[in-house]
Formats: sequence, C-alpha cells, structure tokens
Amino acid sequence: MISVTFPPLHPGQTVVRDSPARFKVLVAGRRWGKTRLAILLCLQTAFQGGRTWWVGPTFPVAEIAWRMLRALVRPVPGTVIREVDRRVILPGGGEVTVKSAEHPDSLRGEGLHGVVLDEAALMRPEAWGEALRPALADQQGWAIFISTPKGYNWFHTLYRHAERTTGWAAWRFASWDNPFLAASEIEAMRQEMTLARFRQEVGAEFVSFEGQLFSPEVIAACWEGARGFEPAWSYCMGCKVRHEGILHGTCTECHRGRISTRDYVTRYDLARKKDWVVGITVDATEDPVQIVAFERFQKVPWPAVVRRVEARNVLYGGDVGVDGTGVGDAVLGFFDTVSPQAVVFSPKSKTDMVMALQMLLERGGLKGPREGCGVEALWEELHGYQWDDKDLTQDCVMALAMVARAVEMGAGRFVGHVL
Repeated sequence: MISVTFPPLHPGQTVVRDSPARFKVLVAGRRWGKTRLAILLCLQTAFQGGRTWWVGPTFPVAEIAWRMLRALVRPVPGTVIREVDRRVILPGGGEVTVKSAEHPDSLRGEGLHGVVLDEAALMRPEAWGEALRPALADQQGWAIFISTPKGYNWFHTLYRHAERTTGWAAWRFASWDNPFLAASEIEAMRQEMTLARFRQEVGAEFVSFEGQLFSPEVIAACWEGARGFEPAWSYCMGCKVRHEGILHGTCTECHRGRISTRDYVTRYDLARKKDWVVGITVDATEDPVQIVAFERFQKVPWPAVVRRVEARNVLYGGDVGVDGTGVGDAVLGFFDTVSPQAVVFSPKSKTDMVMALQMLLERGGLKGPREGCGVEALWEELHGYQWDDKDLTQDCVMALAMVARAVEMGAGRFVGHVL
C-alpha cells in the first residue's frame, strides 16, 4: 500500500481532521497550520482514488499550497506532477488540482470528492454557492473552508451558519494554539502590528475596522423589535381595525372611519453583469421603519425583472423606485402598470444615499428580520461594507441606501398611527 509520511499534527489539527462533519469551517490565525492540515485531507481522499481541488482566491495565494503539496508527494513512486495545470495524479488514479477562484465560472463542470477553499474570506461567495457546492453533489463530497478573518464578510456569516447547522462544524483557533510556534514569534507580531490587526491575523478574531461604516452592534440592533416580513395592510382611523391589503374608502367594520393605507417605500437595485437584483420594501409609516419584503435574484431577463417590480407594487403600492443608472435607464421603458422613479447613481448621489443609510442605522431607525427570503445577504454586506467598495458585493447595501435616502427625503410620512 502506498502512503506518505506527514509532519505530526498538533491537537487542534487532530480535532478538525477527526470530526465527522461533511462541511468544516476553520478560522485560524497565521501559522496555526491550517494549510498543512487541509493538504492532508486532500491527500487522504486522493489516495483512495478520489478527485479533490484546492481553491485559492488567486493563484499567488494558492501557490503556497502547491509548493507544499509537490514536496509531500514527490517521494511517492508513480506520482505524476503536472506543473502546467497544477495537478498531482497519484498511482491509484486519485488527484489533487490547485485552482483559483478569480473567475468562479471556471470552477464549474467536474464532479468532486472534496474541496478546500483556501483564504475563503477573500473569495466571492459565488465561488462556493454557484460552482463548488454543486460539484460535490454526485459524490456527496466534503468541503473545508480555511481562512484568517477579514472583517465581517460572508466568511463570518458562513462560520455562524456552521456553528448551528447539522452536517457542519466550526472552529476558531489563535496562532498561539499551535504548540510548535515559538512564543517569541507571537510577541514579535504583537509588537509589529496594530491591536486590531493582531487580533485578526494572530488572534483569529472577527474585527470591525475603521474603514467599515456599519458596526456589528448597529447591525444587530436592527433585529431587535423587527415585525418581520408581512403583507401590506391598512387601518381604520376611527375604530383602529386592521385590514389586510391596500384598501381605500370607509371602514366596513364601523362604517364611519376612513381607511388609511400604510406608507410603503420600495427600491430595486438592478444587476450589472453577474451582480444581483435586490428589491427592498419598508413600512415607513412611523419611526423606526420596518423591512417588510425582500428579494434577491440574478440571471433573470429584464422583462421578467420588470414584472417582479410590478408585482411588488400590486402588493404594497406606495413609493416605488429603481436604479436608473446605465442599463437601468433602458429598463424603465418596459414598465406598464407602474412608473417607478429613476434613481441615478453619481459620486455625489451615492454618497448621499450611503450617508442617509448610516444615519438611519446609527439612530436605530431601521428594523428588519435577521433571516428568511435571503435577507441574510443584506446583513453580511453591511458587516463588510466600506467607502472603497469597488471590490465588494454591494447590491443589498445599495438597495437599502436607496430606501434610506427616499425616507430621508420624505417618502415615508411618519404619521404615527401605531396599532
């Protein structure tokens, strides 16, 4: 039987290796040994004839694992090392291939027995959800996400998901949990880094940095007192009876009170290229405003997008607006049953919208459900959002910023009729 001798594992690595969980999320500080552990998992499967991938956010990052992998398998007789496509083929037919997630579509196609997502916090979530997760379906393959934290982005959400979901497991280890790492090295890094960087890079903590606009505490406050997703409703100004739907005229219960409809505000951020269409509706009748409807989708033809906006308008009415920048300007011509406002993004208008959102959140003026209908993506984006957002997924934040600016400009009346 062909085998390979690995360097000894320390106790933390052994715990992760021996876990029966199919999906593992490992948050670890620098030099803890996450790369070495994950290569072992790849080779264990490959020696049994399985196909595994090592996926890094870029090839330069993945190159570290490629060098370590080559060194480990080179002494094994009959092993083929293919430098061009970064693949090792073991004598039994199993293989390990090193890939990059820079272009997630390039990760589609092959069925896999296992995959490592290296420095997962630096990847776009689409690499996992759209490409790699489906590739594991045929063989019911495993996955391990290894990374040092990078603020409150999708990797933080994934870590929390793994903590509470059957079939998943999550761990967090600081660099000093590696007994093979000298204490002097830890102290040297402490002296050379800012406190925040040390906590993140060495302590493996999820840290909010100065560049991030929305603190975890402000975001968490949005969940407290949220009514949740709900259909539109109206109320009688006389007897205060609540009526489902958008109604007008005289109350059918007391026959004297005037029916008043809630003040709903809807905004849609339209997708460009491979981004997401995001639609958010809030009840802005009183303060705080409440998120009552949310949807997020992609790869839908523009006429179908228009129909979904019109359907939302049928359900809630009120103030409706869509992103009118670029392709959005052409999409506005497809509408039949509603004439939405065109919200045009410019450097100034975008700044105004994001600042309106920042002010709304910081004063506790927004409430919304923590999960359901895909709203988890909203909170994830808010955790990681920064002013320099060119490399960030920001569709949800922009949709909510459009809402915040509309409310700030008086789209919601805050009439104060609280039932």
